[in-house]
Amino acid sequence: MKYIKNHYWIIIVALIAIVCVILYANRKPNPSVVIGEYDVSKLSADFHKKGNPAYDIGVNAYGAPIFKNLDAALTAIQKDYPEGFAAIMEEFKLGPVSKSNYSWYKTYGWQLTTTDKNIQKQGSEISKFFDIFESSFFYDTPTTIPPAKNYALNSFCLDI
Repeated sequence: MKYIKNHYWIIIVALIAIVCVILYANRKPNPSVVIGEYDVSKLSADFHKKGNPAYDIGVNAYGAPIFKNLDAALTAIQKDYPEGFAAIMEEFKLGPVSKSNYSWYKTYGWQLTTTDKNIQKQGSEISKFFDIFESSFFYDTPTTIPPAKNYALNSFCLDI
C-alpha cells in the first residue's frame, strides 16, 4: 500500500510542475518595464531633442519605445507644449489630459485646424509623444520572441 501512495505523490508533484511550467511559459512581460536602450534617431518627433531627462526613452520587452519615467514625461510634455494642449482641449472639447484620456490627445493632436504653424507643430508633437506613451500600457506580440513559440506551446497543451 505504501508503494502505491508514493506513486500518487510523484504524479501530483509532476502535474503541479507541468502546470507551473506552462503558466510561466505563457506569461506576458509587463510593457511598462524598460529592458534596454532605444535608438532615438529612429523617432520622427522633436520633443526628445530638448535634452530634458524626463523624455529619456528605453525599449520594453516587445521592442517598443517607452518613456523611462512615464509620469515625468507626461508632466514635461504639458509644460513644453501648453499652447498645443490648450488648442486641442478647446477645439475638441476635451478635459485636462490624463492617463485615462490621453488617446484623444494622440488622435486629435495632428488634426488641429488652426492656421498658427507653431500650434500645428505642437499638436503634431503631442500626437507623436502619446504614440510612445501608450506603448507602456498595451501588450503586443513580442518582437524579441517569435510568436510561433507560444502557439506551439498552446497547441501542445491543448493536445494533452
